[in-house]
Amino acid sequence: MPPALPSPRDSIAIVESVHLLARRLVGLSKGDRQGKTRKGKIIGGVVGGVCAIIIAVWIYMCVTQRKKQNARELASRQSIEDDNIRREKAKKQLQKLEEEQAEKERMHEERVERGQTEKKPVE
Repeated sequence: MPPALPSPRDSIAIVESVHLLARRLVGLSKGDRQGKTRKGKIIGGVVGGVCAIIIAVWIYMCVTQRKKQNARELASRQSIEDDNIRREKAKKQLQKLEEEQAEKERMHEERVERGQTEKKPVE
């Protein structure tokens, strides 16, 4: 599930911020012009390339963060399932032990009735 897209107003603000950051990284101040002369066009291309790199890195970071989150959720679900399986096994084992104990007591009672053994002392 991809994250929600920003609103158009937010998108414009993001692009403006990235463009300003790219201009600063290239070495242009706020008032410098780009695009009129040959040198300005080259600088404009460099600024555009830096913008593209910044956006690509940002998208990469969002994707990797999402992958990590999915991996954590999967591990959490797996841990819960493992715990449930362990609980079920423990319940079955406990039930089996209780049945064995009840069987032993029943067998002892039958022997007592037949007179083969003495009654167990009450603790």
